[in-house]
Amino acid sequence: MSVSSQQAVVQVPYELNPNELYAIEISHDGGVAYAVLPAAPQEPAFLTGTPNQAGPAYALAINADGTVNSAANPAVGGTVVTFYINGAGILSPLPQDGTAGKSGQNLVAPITVSVAVHQSGTDDGSIEYAGAAPGLAGILQLNVRVPGPPYFRPLDAEPAVYLNLGGTGLAASFWFRQQ
Repeated sequence: MSVSSQQAVVQVPYELNPNELYAIEISHDGGVAYAVLPAAPQEPAFLTGTPNQAGPAYALAINADGTVNSAANPAVGGTVVTFYINGAGILSPLPQDGTAGKSGQNLVAPITVSVAVHQSGTDDGSIEYAGAAPGLAGILQLNVRVPGPPYFRPLDAEPAVYLNLGGTGLAASFWFRQQ
């Protein structure tokens, strides 16, 4: 949780009923703000790093070799890339609010993935894991095997991963190389 003069970031407890209204009070630097907001069953978003001016933001991702995905350390075709998502919804078994995630707490909502590494389309990536990010509270870890060679079309200059998570579409770019 964090609060600034511009925004408040909170983890919403799993026990809140979706679409009901909840009153919140935020105190910051002697000021107090009140709001009444609805709870949503999910509002997923990639955790992102460096923004991409021409398209989706670059995902905060970890490559198969443990390095942070970046221009200097791109993912290699055919390997597993780990992405992080907040607001993904209910896990099973349900974790206790505010506790760090554990392996085996899996996402309940249906999820599909497509990975665009070619200039003329997307390939299905395969989801290796979709569940709690071990050691992190309220964060989903998504391990995706990105398409590997052979590539029959030119590679895209800005590869992207596209998710449909419980009916909500989201996208983020990531750095990629053939081999």
